[in-house]
Amino acid sequence: MSDPAVRGKSQMKSAMILEGVAFAYDAEPVLKGLDLEIPEAALIAVVGPNGSGKSTLLKTIIGINRMSAGRILVSDASSKTGYTDLSSLNQRQTAQMIAYLPQQRNVPDITASRLVLHGRFPYLSYPRRYTKEDLALAEKALKAAGAEDLAPVNLERMSGGQRQKIYIAMALAQDTGLMLLDEPTTYLDIYQQIEIMKLLKSLTLPENGAKTVCVVMHDIVQALKFADCIAVLDEGRVSACASPEEIYESGVLDKVFGVKIRRIDAPPKHQYYVE
Repeated sequence: MSDPAVRGKSQMKSAMILEGVAFAYDAEPVLKGLDLEIPEAALIAVVGPNGSGKSTLLKTIIGINRMSAGRILVSDASSKTGYTDLSSLNQRQTAQMIAYLPQQRNVPDITASRLVLHGRFPYLSYPRRYTKEDLALAEKALKAAGAEDLAPVNLERMSGGQRQKIYIAMALAQDTGLMLLDEPTTYLDIYQQIEIMKLLKSLTLPENGAKTVCVVMHDIVQALKFADCIAVLDEGRVSACASPEEIYESGVLDKVFGVKIRRIDAPPKHQYYVE
């Protein structure tokens, strides 16, 4: 369980609740009874040292990894309790509730518009025939990602930042309330990193669908800058989960990463840096 002093003060409804989640590779425990509540309509940064379980956590949520203990509840307005246990869903049903973008992906020989339509696969049977609704959602997703001009362009001809926007559009076309992204700014230059983080932040706004966006990140400073909530993982557990200000003031980042995080007042927000 995370430190009670650093669990945050927000009373927001949770988009997802993880209780006692455990997972091991062979006999090596990676997630060790992890507890975490992910707030709705927010950008959540998952940070932690290498080997702390960040990517494993996302894979366990969507069922690539099979839990050895615990349960995961996802917000569901159609449920009497308001939540559905993910263990009761098959892969297709899970994909209709959670969109997931892994860190490593092949670059297919395909146009952006065709790739974005892949986000509709969880709703289609074989043979796949796209409806007007599917086409409209894909077009809307490209626009939301700021990439509608890239629709006819082959992915192999794009920059890393452009390609990442197309993958985010594909996740948006999946039409879920919750998005999980594993290090979406890896290999991008600083301008593209900031563009992608601004895009992900914008998706949490009511006018853009109030998505819950959970992002595994290595850059602590960017997490402090962009996230509404930061979950700090250490040795397979959540050490703390709270707002950036609460996380900074707790000193948990210094302790877990072995560095000194500092901030300066630069209205309208604090600016953070590593000393």
